[in-house]
Amino acid sequence: MTGGLSPWQRAALRRLSLGPAVASAKHPQFAALERRCMARGEIVEDSAGAWKYWTITHAGRQALQAGQ
Repeated sequence: MTGGLSPWQRAALRRLSLGPAVASAKHPQFAALERRCMARGEIVEDSAGAWKYWTITHAGRQALQAGQ
């Protein structure tokens, strides 16, 4: 799944795999960014609801780099 992703993208996916509470505790703005991405349909769950996959868009990259 992480083939071809940049180091910051892999780090973002690792934070998601830790769960929203852990990721948000380490990165205060992460929860707000996650909510915006969910609202745009950029975060989906598999059929079992076991994993979240985040399609990192240009806007998402800009927001992460700006700390939003």
